[in-house]
Amino acid sequence: MKKSETYDFTEPIRQSYVAILMIVYKYYSVIVRQLLPLIVLFVIGRNKSATWTDYIVYGVVGIALLSMIVAIIAYFRFYFHVENDELIVKQGILNKKKTSIPFDRIQTINLEQNLVHQFFKVVRVEVDTAGTDKSEFRFDALKMDMAEQLRSKILARKSKLKKVDSETQAHEEGEVEFSQEILKVEIPQLIKIGLTENHIKSGWIIFAFAFWVYESLTDVGVDVDGYRDEFSMSPTVSFILFLIILYIGVSIVISLVRTILLYFELKFIRIGNGFRVTSGLFTRKNVAALDNKIQMVSFSDNLLMKLLGYKNLLLKQASSVEITSKKSIKIPGCLQQQIDGVTNTLYGNRNQEGIRYFKVDQRYFIRSAAYIILFSMIIIIPGYLLDQLWMVVGGLIIMSYLILITYLNYRKTKYGFNDKMVIVKGGTFGDRTTMFPLYKLQSAALRQNFYQRRKDLATVVLYTASGGTSIPYIDKSVAESVVNYMLYKVESDSRKWM
Repeated sequence: MKKSETYDFTEPIRQSYVAILMIVYKYYSVIVRQLLPLIVLFVIGRNKSATWTDYIVYGVVGIALLSMIVAIIAYFRFYFHVENDELIVKQGILNKKKTSIPFDRIQTINLEQNLVHQFFKVVRVEVDTAGTDKSEFRFDALKMDMAEQLRSKILARKSKLKKVDSETQAHEEGEVEFSQEILKVEIPQLIKIGLTENHIKSGWIIFAFAFWVYESLTDVGVDVDGYRDEFSMSPTVSFILFLIILYIGVSIVISLVRTILLYFELKFIRIGNGFRVTSGLFTRKNVAALDNKIQMVSFSDNLLMKLLGYKNLLLKQASSVEITSKKSIKIPGCLQQQIDGVTNTLYGNRNQEGIRYFKVDQRYFIRSAAYIILFSMIIIIPGYLLDQLWMVVGGLIIMSYLILITYLNYRKTKYGFNDKMVIVKGGTFGDRTTMFPLYKLQSAALRQNFYQRRKDLATVVLYTASGGTSIPYIDKSVAESVVNYMLYKVESDSRKWM
């Protein structure tokens, strides 16, 4: 086996030559997006001819050549090296720009591969720093062994700096001393995960696509309504059943394909003082989640997932702005014992000891059910007066379904806490649990709408650096006691939230 090359990062280093392709694509995409309105305007406004076609070809070739020249210049004027515990990057086409990123600001270094990266055995590197909602810097293409060595060098040095400056290095990221595989998803399990996904969400893609096709055909002058009138016929029961089965089938296929694309060869690994997730078919992502940056842990399931014992685990990381999907790491197909292992690693084996759970007030359900009945009558009563049975039956079915899911949500919504942890449960047909340690709490607030003020109720909203969660409809005096206790525990805890 060929040994990997050892790199000296104190000397200026360029990216892999594959970066030229990535930079070409990046600049070409930017130029095309900026010129696209003009291109569309000229194409629509002029008659098609050989001369005009030649102009388009020349334009495309010209843009490609310009992008190539810019990419080559950008590549040869790009250097990076490590100096004085900083990652230093020098780049620029006309003007040189120097970027210095101190190691102590670097939170994670994530690796990502699309098909081109995988073919050339290179990787995209994203450097994520504290206090930002996006990557501080991105390398378009580094050799895999170079990227791994750079990450190890930075994180090892960062660990030593933290050890000197802080007595809480147990909460900081360190050099990877071991790795323990928590979950590895093979193809059979991946198919099961895809089959148990939320197919209703996938079904909305069908409606969105159909609406887009309708709008596009209408914009170019196609009389869609005319074709629909010609094709119109009284729908039979068998035809409606066929459409329903087709809709369900396509929704399942969309969920399955999406799951395979996102979570192909998923590996969830414990490394040092954090976790690492690697997954993806066409785009391979290698994302790290540090213990100290994880603010919340959430896990949920649905009816289909319950049959197989699967749950979706979500690790919510700190962000300086409203939490985004990029800051949350989703691991599907986890078993409960695997989730327990993660929470025990983060919060200790007795993190839920002594927690009592409390239900929310029953008026949380009663008020919502009253609104559902009121708005359902807008459909049911006119249907009854106009002797339209389908309106009455449809209204009753919708009303019953909404009341059912509201009741299930009320029954499952509960909260509990001890002197260390806060746990909020919920869900409808499935279950959802959100938990975080008290010292991660950023703020707590009481919210009251008009109805709650009249009934002496309140909603408690708890905020962490990764977002918030709420405890709805509890007695106001209890809510005040909960908020005061939690804020007291936060103030009296000397641990850092990150």
